[in-house]
Amino acid sequence: LMANLAAEETKIERTPIAPSQTWSTVVEYPAEGIFALIRPLTFKWMNDIKSAAEDTSTGIISLAYADNTVQSIQLVGFNSINMQVQYELVSSDPPSYCASQVHTITCYRVSDTNHCFVSWTTDFSSDVTPEVIADCEWKKRDSFEQLKTSSLLVKRKQ
Repeated sequence: LMANLAAEETKIERTPIAPSQTWSTVVEYPAEGIFALIRPLTFKWMNDIKSAAEDTSTGIISLAYADNTVQSIQLVGFNSINMQVQYELVSSDPPSYCASQVHTITCYRVSDTNHCFVSWTTDFSSDVTPEVIADCEWKKRDSFEQLKTSSLLVKRKQ
């Protein structure tokens, strides 16, 4: 019986699943201001970004991190009305642990407080591991905490 089940299972075509990971938060700052920080994809509010430079001929943004990692990303989607950017990881030194990552960051206005609900989703290729997904979540949490306390957010009059 087990042999028959195994034989039947191998006949079933399985559709590859592209895993996704999302983290979100509320930042007590207007959505337009948060989107203005996110839109350039330089991540200036993050402590571990040493430098960010865009090659204007290709649109590739090179990010250098404090741990000497260098990543290249490219804007693949932009919607100013919906305050959304999408970017793809093009290269990484040291190499990334999965073949593909596409990130989507969206800012939403919280109507009653004029704060920003920000959501960051990463869609991975099917070769991603649970450890990479967990690391991605941790990095988003840390990034959002840094964003909330960034000196780049000019204090507003209440």
